[in-house]
Amino acid sequence: MTADLLAFVDQGAASGTRATGRNSLIQVTWIYDDGVDLAGLERFRTALTGGLLGRRIAHSPLPFGRDRWVATTAAPRIAVEAAPRPREAIDGWLDERAAAPIDPWSGPGWHLGVLPLTDGGSAVTLVVSHVLADGVGTATAVAEAASGAVRDLPYPREATTPLRAVRRDAALVARELPAAARAAAAAARLARGRLEHTGTASTGPAPAHPVGPDRWAVAHLDRAALAARAEESGGTESTLLFRSAARIAAELGWIRPDGQAVLGLSVNRREDGDLRGNAIVDAELLVDPATGPDGIVALRADVKGVLGALPDAGRYDAFGPLLTLLPRRTLASLIDAPADPAHPVTTCAGVGALPAPVRAPDGTPSDRAWFRLAWSALPGRIAPPRPPYLYVGWTGTEAETSLFVASNLAAAADLQGVVERSLPEYADH
Repeated sequence: MTADLLAFVDQGAASGTRATGRNSLIQVTWIYDDGVDLAGLERFRTALTGGLLGRRIAHSPLPFGRDRWVATTAAPRIAVEAAPRPREAIDGWLDERAAAPIDPWSGPGWHLGVLPLTDGGSAVTLVVSHVLADGVGTATAVAEAASGAVRDLPYPREATTPLRAVRRDAALVARELPAAARAAAAAARLARGRLEHTGTASTGPAPAHPVGPDRWAVAHLDRAALAARAEESGGTESTLLFRSAARIAAELGWIRPDGQAVLGLSVNRREDGDLRGNAIVDAELLVDPATGPDGIVALRADVKGVLGALPDAGRYDAFGPLLTLLPRRTLASLIDAPADPAHPVTTCAGVGALPAPVRAPDGTPSDRAWFRLAWSALPGRIAPPRPPYLYVGWTGTEAETSLFVASNLAAAADLQGVVERSLPEYADH
């Protein structure tokens, strides 16, 4: 595989984005209580093109061809709001920035914004297409830009001419046809297994999950208190956060009929020099939301068992050869198919402790830094409503862990309250 060819996991993200018209986004937020250094932030903006964000995607000229990476030094200007706003307006401003145009093909694939605060502070946010980088990939790009490190990305500066690209991509499709046939057979077996499995893993009727508007909430936890509670209960910080995720799912009714919460773990497998936008393997973990302190050791063992059994490759590596062969409408319907009401999955992803450079985009440490997942429509597209979902993620600094939750479940009208009730023992605010 040539270096500029998208890995199957990235092709899956790209094809899914194009099919649904919906961008998945990584949004990083920094708070500077005494204001951000705009000159330092300008250096950071320019430096971002020297890493994983210094690229875009070039379409294959064939409707069923795989996409390629192309290097770019284009860096959108920093959007600085003209009028300061109070701190209470930060969340609304973050939504505004997440809705600003993002296009990993024609650009920009990311953008940077600053909100001056009326008390003299600043909010800064970086929004990145999930096609370009996942959470750990974004953290890596931010750390490298903040510390001045530059990668020599092995991509051409311009896309191949259409005629040469047609010949090249047609030959690749021909070579991958046997793999596509095997992937189709594996997909058919998986579908049959799911149909046979439906309703057998839980008891009682599956509840309905009506949807409402997209909502999100964040809680910033005292990391020392979280670590102390983890140690005294025989678990880890992640174990306690998995339990909190299960509690959130239970309060929203997003659990199996037998009361178990299904956590879909997005586990990052990024290694040094890894140029994939998304280096993720998925796994499932069953958690009893009623797990008390005495059950943390057993939950930790369950987590260790699940992570120890992770495959080296993710689902896109198995079904990747099919991705570009499916009509967009078919792929969109598969992506937006409603979850099995008897087996609703809460997606969980933890970026973990952020290295010091990630917290210092202008060259000085911010007073708060955290990540969240967001969604927007591709420019010129109207993304259809999402089926029911619940997402829980977290990032950490030396002083605190930030737990982010997003959902469109109708039961999530008071999502902030739901989140805070799930972690009363170690919530800071």
